Amino acid sequence: MEHTTTSKWLRVRELLCGLPSSGLVVRLVVAGAICAALLHAREGYAQGYGEISARDQIVDVIDWIPPEAETLTVVRKEYWIPPHASGRSCENEFAQNAVERFLSRVLGGERAAAGRAVRGRRVSIRHLLARRTVRLFVEASFNFRLFAEVGGESVSSESVYIIRFDDAVQTADKALFNGLVRNGGTVRKDWGHDIIEYPPTSRSTLYPDDVFWLAVPRSDVLLISTRKALLARALDGAHKSTDVAFPKELAEWKHIAATADVWGLRHYQEQIGGGDISDVRAICVDSGMAADGVLGQAGGFAFEVDSRSRIAHVTWVACDSVVERFLSSSFQHRVADSSATQNVPTDGIATFKISWGNGPGDARRRALFSSWVAWFLGHAGVI
Repeated sequence: MEHTTTSKWLRVRELLCGLPSSGLVVRLVVAGAICAALLHAREGYAQGYGEISARDQIVDVIDWIPPEAETLTVVRKEYWIPPHASGRSCENEFAQNAVERFLSRVLGGERAAAGRAVRGRRVSIRHLLARRTVRLFVEASFNFRLFAEVGGESVSSESVYIIRFDDAVQTADKALFNGLVRNGGTVRKDWGHDIIEYPPTSRSTLYPDDVFWLAVPRSDVLLISTRKALLARALDGAHKSTDVAFPKELAEWKHIAATADVWGLRHYQEQIGGGDISDVRAICVDSGMAADGVLGQAGGFAFEVDSRSRIAHVTWVACDSVVERFLSSSFQHRVADSSATQNVPTDGIATFKISWGNGPGDARRRALFSSWVAWFLGHAGVI
């Protein structure tokens, strides 16, 4: 068992750093990649962004996020949900990846199942949300864990999704809920809201045991969670904690510009989760990189994307030398080209950046960077 576990972590290192191994193919879920970052137009952006911070932009929904959440992804760039999923790259790719990953996991997506046959009818779940404009998308996750499946192991998590639609396109409660019920969902009345307990339209390869809970706390907001208790905490004041998710004192906030299109962070829990292949500390420790009493430590990271300046970057904070070496090696192997840069780590801070234009290789560059960041956000595929 010990040998098998060690081999797993070496395979993870091979994927991220190009180290020799038995040759087992490792796959990233690039479509679920959520990516990286916005570099402010002027130098010294990390020192402050005026009166409105990135966190201020989600202050009205942050109470719906569980305090134990470890990762946060926020999309502020509008995204129009098409009737059919498209794998084509576009300038709005980072927003597209985040929202489409949600559709793929929670609602089955257009390809996962056109709908479950109920009373002789088939309902396309994707079409219930199609042609709506997403103004704000938030994903918060924690409890990353491995589970076995055919061909290897994958990572899943507990998650909360918050989707705010365009004011001009109000969430149609009855149409949405009726469609989910036709697809096998169950309606319950809790905390003053209609709640849908919703099994996926087809069992996803990556998330075979997911059941989702959906509510419409405001006319333009859809709230989804992977556990009923998480929804209870969001909708019922009696379930709320005095703790808040991602407090403003976190060091990661200093590296997110308020003007970012897509941004987020991961603040590591003190204890390394067992088998969490997305935790850079676990990769360093369990693959044998730790040496001379240096265990591989990091406080977390922040990422952001500026689609106007066509720049993205990610910054790790509170890194020790083991993590810094691993990240540098991994970045060089998975991402680096003539447009990619990394700073010389100082004071435990390591920053990695790419830029892109309109050339033939730019879509690939964005995808590589996106998939690299997505791995550390917990969106790893089969190993």
